[in-house]
Amino acid sequence: MEALVKTERQQSDRDPVAGRVRLVAIDRLRAWSILGVVTIHATSPMLAGLVADGSVDTTYFKLLAAVNQLGRFSVPAFFLIAGFLTTLGGSSRPGDPFAAHGSLKRRMIRLLAPYLIWSTVFFAMPHWIGGGGVDGGFLRRFLIGDTFTGGYFLIVLAQLTLLAGPLARLGIGRRRVAWALCGSLLAGTIGLFTVAAHSAGPDGELMRSGFSASLSLFIPWASFFLAGILLGLSAGRGRPVPDSWRPICMTIAVIAYTSSLLEFDGVLAASGSLGLAASFLKPSSIVFALAVCTACLAGVSLDRSSPGGGIGASGIARPVMILATGAYAVYLIHGGIIRFLLGIDGEPWHSLLHGPAGPALLALGSLTLALIGHRAALRFLPRHARFLLFG
Repeated sequence: MEALVKTERQQSDRDPVAGRVRLVAIDRLRAWSILGVVTIHATSPMLAGLVADGSVDTTYFKLLAAVNQLGRFSVPAFFLIAGFLTTLGGSSRPGDPFAAHGSLKRRMIRLLAPYLIWSTVFFAMPHWIGGGGVDGGFLRRFLIGDTFTGGYFLIVLAQLTLLAGPLARLGIGRRRVAWALCGSLLAGTIGLFTVAAHSAGPDGELMRSGFSASLSLFIPWASFFLAGILLGLSAGRGRPVPDSWRPICMTIAVIAYTSSLLEFDGVLAASGSLGLAASFLKPSSIVFALAVCTACLAGVSLDRSSPGGGIGASGIARPVMILATGAYAVYLIHGGIIRFLLGIDGEPWHSLLHGPAGPALLALGSLTLALIGHRAALRFLPRHARFLLFG
């Protein structure tokens, strides 16, 4: 694939692992996003325990909720990144999605092979060891991505990958229609969330159940993926988001994040559901995610003929590159590591985990062990084994 990328401040380099062309702006966003995902899953067990104990008015709960909400741009960002990179497809021309037949096939394998392997490790094997059988509930969990932490993301992304070609062609041929569709999908997601969060009685419980089930479908997430496609197409044509938008977007992000804390409290009080209160799909969290992503991608151009286009040496810090290249591996296995750490016996360890330092220990421990596992796989496993495990 020909070289694609650099902007006035953001340059491209070769992936030291796979030899792929990389975008520094995307790598930075990916690195921050995986930190956000790990932070969310490190704080969630403590938040759930405090809700169960009725301790939602404590300072510790408020602090954990604030840290948890700070990462709520992350999964929408991963969908947006996937859409943005889809515009590169298997072709040398930005905006020519899936020009190579093998590109779609490889993307699907990259999603589903690791999903099946880690679903077996984290769900099927413990289920069988515990005497469970293969029944409807077992198969349903595989289908909806309820087999390991964050598994639904891979199921949804596989669905969106199948739709990526038509969505990108819509963006190329009828850009305004594509943006209108993006806005309609976003409005539908916000409407569905609002009804689920604020409906009372049996109907409210039914709506909350339906909203939870919908998270394994592409519809609530498609707006982020399509927005990424459209931003990628603009960047490919030399019309990126203006760099001057960055401070505006960051200001909006700060306001949206602050609003998300207030919305967290309101939704928790109205619905009693921590999942809804902390959701990525709260209106304030959606604005927060879109503002962060737009700020990170401002100025990115994939047009070699535009000023600053082409290839240059990367200025990205090594820790950020390590996080970016290992992000998919970390996403796949960090949840299992957190569950392992939570399950270690011993009163001193339990006391430490459930103290103020607990979430930091879970986040740092799971991130470190996941990155070590990924780097070990890169060094010692053959290429096909690495691909099956970590895409």
